[in-house]
Amino acid sequence: MAVDFYFDFASPYGFIAAMQIDAIDRPVQWRPFLLGAVYETFGQSPLEHPLKRKYVMEVDAPCMARRTGLDLKVPAGFPEHALPPSRAFYWIEQHDPAKAVAFAKAAYRKYWLEGCATSDAADAAASVSFDRDAILAGMQDAGTKSRLIHENEDAIRKGVFGSPFFLVDGEPFWEAIASLCLRSDNFHKPHSSGLIDTIILEILPSWTNPRLSPRWLHWRISIACASFACW
Repeated sequence: MAVDFYFDFASPYGFIAAMQIDAIDRPVQWRPFLLGAVYETFGQSPLEHPLKRKYVMEVDAPCMARRTGLDLKVPAGFPEHALPPSRAFYWIEQHDPAKAVAFAKAAYRKYWLEGCATSDAADAAASVSFDRDAILAGMQDAGTKSRLIHENEDAIRKGVFGSPFFLVDGEPFWEAIASLCLRSDNFHKPHSSGLIDTIILEILPSWTNPRLSPRWLHWRISIACASFACW
């Protein structure tokens, strides 16, 4: 069965996952959606705390990107709305699913590596041989708009709440755990095996232990990742 890959174009972790997704040796169904729709539904935002936002954007996301050879740059306009590239993706998918995936990768690179605005979706579409005027018109098509609304509603209905988020044979993987597993064979195993077992049984309980420092926890996770060849 295919892996359902949910992502928001304004998500740095979604970008990192998208750049590694080809490592999965089974079909992948790309499903861009709007995290804003999730936040609006449940009335919260993941980066509303300024210290958390600073850590994520200046430390954690760039560090994770460097591990995969990517020089992530926080765009000047961050956070920007993922609506333009998401609509563009679904319009292109109607005509050529393979080019829709190529477009998504191009749009992600332009935003997170080159600092372009997400509203520049037509430029990314042009890089995969789609006419700018056609893509701009397609983004305003009623069918395209309805498709994105449907995808947002379907994602929420399936319990998707972050980016990246994977559904593998109905089993959910979110953000950090998904990224850890992306280059391993753990997507082919139940949660009781391999790295997932290590994280759940050994590492996660440690988060509540005040005697263990964050540095120890980071080291333990790094060891687990190395042991299961996830990086």
